[in-house]
Amino acid sequence: MLETVQSQEGIREAIPMATVSTSVPTLVAGDKLTLAEFLLRWENMTNLKRAELIGGIVYMPTPVSVEHGDTENLASTWAGVYAASTPGCVASTMPRQ
Repeated sequence: MLETVQSQEGIREAIPMATVSTSVPTLVAGDKLTLAEFLLRWENMTNLKRAELIGGIVYMPTPVSVEHGDTENLASTWAGVYAASTPGCVASTMPRQ
């Protein structure tokens, strides 16, 4: 930022103003935070999909790898084909209520 000042000679000039740069720390699983601290960090992490503050402790799911997704897809395909060819069998990736 620049501040405009007038010198004794009547000349106006721009001089740099001192600024304070504040960076917000990221959320880390296991951190002990207040609700205000949690929300501040959460709002600054726009790429983060899920995080919870329970009893003042930050909980975050572990990121899922591409290899995990590929393996789950193969297992789901196998279970789906088996269920389709076996009368009375149902396959699902979600628990039944």
